[in-house]
Amino acid sequence: MINFETLAYERVEIGTWEIAIVNVLENMRTATSAEQQIEMITAYYNLMAKQSTMANLAYVRRSINVKDAFYDTEVKYYDTTNPIVQKYATEYYTILLNSGYRKELETALGKQLFTLAEVGEKTFKPSIIEDLQKENELSSNHSEFIGKAKIVFRGKEYNLSGIIPLLEDKDRQTRKEASEAYWGFYVANQEFIGNTYDEMVKTRTEIAKKLGFDNFLPLAYLRMNRTDYNMTDVQKFREAIHKYVVPICTQLKQQQQSRLGLDTLYYYDESLLFASGNPKPIGDSKELTTKAQKMYHELSEDTGAFFDKMVEGKLLDLDVKENKMPGGYCASFEDFKMPFIFANFKQTSHDVTVLTHEAGHAFQSYSSSYHTVTEYQWPTTEACEIHSMGMEFLTWPWMDSFFGQDTKKFQYEHVSTSLNLLCTCAMIDEFQEMVYLHADWTHEQRNAAYKNIVLKYAPHKNFEENEELAKGISWQRVNHIFSTPFYYIDYALAQLCAFQFWKKADVNRPKAMEEYIKLCKVGGQYSFVELLKYAELDSPFEETTIKSIANYVNDWLQNAEGDKL
Repeated sequence: MINFETLAYERVEIGTWEIAIVNVLENMRTATSAEQQIEMITAYYNLMAKQSTMANLAYVRRSINVKDAFYDTEVKYYDTTNPIVQKYATEYYTILLNSGYRKELETALGKQLFTLAEVGEKTFKPSIIEDLQKENELSSNHSEFIGKAKIVFRGKEYNLSGIIPLLEDKDRQTRKEASEAYWGFYVANQEFIGNTYDEMVKTRTEIAKKLGFDNFLPLAYLRMNRTDYNMTDVQKFREAIHKYVVPICTQLKQQQQSRLGLDTLYYYDESLLFASGNPKPIGDSKELTTKAQKMYHELSEDTGAFFDKMVEGKLLDLDVKENKMPGGYCASFEDFKMPFIFANFKQTSHDVTVLTHEAGHAFQSYSSSYHTVTEYQWPTTEACEIHSMGMEFLTWPWMDSFFGQDTKKFQYEHVSTSLNLLCTCAMIDEFQEMVYLHADWTHEQRNAAYKNIVLKYAPHKNFEENEELAKGISWQRVNHIFSTPFYYIDYALAQLCAFQFWKKADVNRPKAMEEYIKLCKVGGQYSFVELLKYAELDSPFEETTIKSIANYVNDWLQNAEGDKL
């Protein structure tokens, strides 16, 4: 059993590592049997696991404290060396694809690895190493800048996570002033953030052109390993969201305005769903973790064993801290076959949502850690988000232990915000598509484009009382735009699938849970569309799926009578 607090970190020196990986790849290339190649493939993955484990450990510890000079240096080291690691991953893929024993390897390792190998070959050339290093540096600098953010509100200092509860305060003046302070950080730093993003866009565009693409868009899809759907499919998906989901969300916002007794629902009102206050979890992070441990034991034998190891290994860092990165994520330490959950609890309902969400990721990683092929330990990201969002809904029967009398409020909030997320994801994705089609746009042109896209997917938005937000700068708070372009639409694709698990559990909970665990264990052995079939989920690319789920969710919300909560 590992203990995160005492887990030894050791930098993987790239020179020594290169000697070992070159030797393994040469032995793989000259192998005289499929068995010998498989032996070298295992050795290759062991070397890759060592490198990624230490890189992830450095990243996690730097996330916990962005002012930790040692781990800041280590993260920057991996920013420089990871592109070199990618060079050898591409070489591995080339050997794999050209193997004289390919048929035997496909039988032993599965065809998905070869599909991913074909993609990997298209996304790398040695000539882009310096550009990749620059891209990594820009992303790390942005993360560090956001992590160090300080907001002074009414004489007290907050970071970007710590001030969030005040954005949903029952007192409107407090909400307004806190929102102005929160967004004030982005307003004051919009030139720096905008220039950083401008460099990212130009760097990614340059990488794409060196790889033979007209712009970054096709490369972005390849980086996301989207092998069985394309940009046209996503565009149709966004339009279906606009057609079927936006009208429902607009109506929900009108109902919220009425519920709050307001003449106008301004941007600073949107976080408060109920006049009596939003649901809040009962207990601090320690108490919530104890409740979660009991919940996961009752949910299934598999989830219980998994969460015990997470707690015993201190593999959760949940509290808001000074100099801690905002947000939440799940990382994995491949060498130890265990994941890690990073979050920022702030005494809002999101504490429970993010815990179950990241636990979904972590449980899948834990369940798939038996795969020798690292590519199968995680599926592609849109499939990964099914595990996380599905877990959010499969744990509903235990929400009363977290929220008590506020349980119905939480459920209404959870469903309505999950539905609204579809609109936000479509908005962010369309914005990024336009940005990379117009890589020479100025910061002002990007803002103007985003402003128009917001009007399309969130026509209720009212920024009248904030001139800078009205110009369209609010995209700057979405960290994925900077770190992992085009990831955001994956949340929408997965949300449609998570709603299906919610619906399945309402009909036959044991069967839904069985299908969910089965999906987690198979990991990334199949592509996204194939995984949907494997888990008996309707494709979110089908317009009928979006229409059906949107209506189902809307019916539930209307029957929940939110105005009485």
